[in-house]
Amino acid sequence: MIQILIDSEFRIIAGHGRVLAAKKIGMEEVPCLFIEHLSEEQKKAYIIADNKLALDASWDMEILKSELLDLKELNFDINLTGFDLDNLDFGFDFDGNDVNNEAYEDDFNLSKELPKEPKSKFGEVYQLGNHRLMCGDATKQEDILKLVDGKKIDLFITDPPYNVNYQGRTKNKLKIQNDKMKSDDFVLFLQNAFLNADRIMKPGTSFYIWFASKETLNVYNACKNIGKNSNENWEIKQQIIWFKNKFVIGRQDYQWIHEPCIYGWKNGEAHYFTDDRTQTTVLEYDKLQRNEDHPTMKPVKLIAKLIENSSKSNNNVLDLFGGSGTTLIACEQLNRKCFMMELDPRYVDVIIKRWEDLTNKKAVKIIE
Repeated sequence: MIQILIDSEFRIIAGHGRVLAAKKIGMEEVPCLFIEHLSEEQKKAYIIADNKLALDASWDMEILKSELLDLKELNFDINLTGFDLDNLDFGFDFDGNDVNNEAYEDDFNLSKELPKEPKSKFGEVYQLGNHRLMCGDATKQEDILKLVDGKKIDLFITDPPYNVNYQGRTKNKLKIQNDKMKSDDFVLFLQNAFLNADRIMKPGTSFYIWFASKETLNVYNACKNIGKNSNENWEIKQQIIWFKNKFVIGRQDYQWIHEPCIYGWKNGEAHYFTDDRTQTTVLEYDKLQRNEDHPTMKPVKLIAKLIENSSKSNNNVLDLFGGSGTTLIACEQLNRKCFMMELDPRYVDVIIKRWEDLTNKKAVKIIE
């Protein structure tokens, strides 16, 4: 251990952090070196300079990775090092696994897997590896708090009902609940869900919200009402466009070949965004082939791009309208922790089946 610098009156000049760390791991003595030739002014200057130099220092990430993994093997509590393990972005997890993985399509056939009678029940919470999934209501605060279990959110990505009364053309007649409301009711519905999300979002948390173009004003108004008149309001910054490889046939004069998404963040602290300055507002990803009749299902790679741009490894990602579970699948592939809400028990079953097929693991129902 590096010596603690003290003066003749045993006051610490340098090494305050080392003394605190020693206390945490149960050390009763630490090596010290007397510094007796400094004046009071020089001591103060030394203390300030020592702390400033420490703040300006950077980590050798490879050495840090090696040291932390060594501590893990010794069953040492890594939290005692002072690192926030939920926000480390070293490209590895603490089981020694490389997590710099690229997202990929899992080719899940949702239409085939959607059950007629669900096993899941409203109010149930499931643990899917590092993720939590609840069959619950995004507009109810008690359900949200039950889902996250005290955790705070680093990124909010969601694909709420489009309010277009969609019904699929498959034999299962795939539908989205809460997809046909009056305009005022729809704004209130979204606002209640977003307020619940806001309560568990850290300041600086980015959000991505998919929506139908005809509901643009309603979705924007719902967002603008969150945290207004405070310094932690939601700030809408840009609109992101998913440009598809083929259009969807409909009754409009112009056929839809894109879907819009609101991008912004909760004020109060700086938001995180990748250092890559080549990102654009148009994301080109092919429309899924196997689930053409499923309402608004997104490619894993599309959602993964948003996650990579606006979060770090081990961050907590929230999705209040789980649908087919794409956000959770992308989080699994990118080493994020997903907290997902889904109202329809049939889709909860689908999400569980999709994750189990991907990981060859089993979901566990949480008994409370």
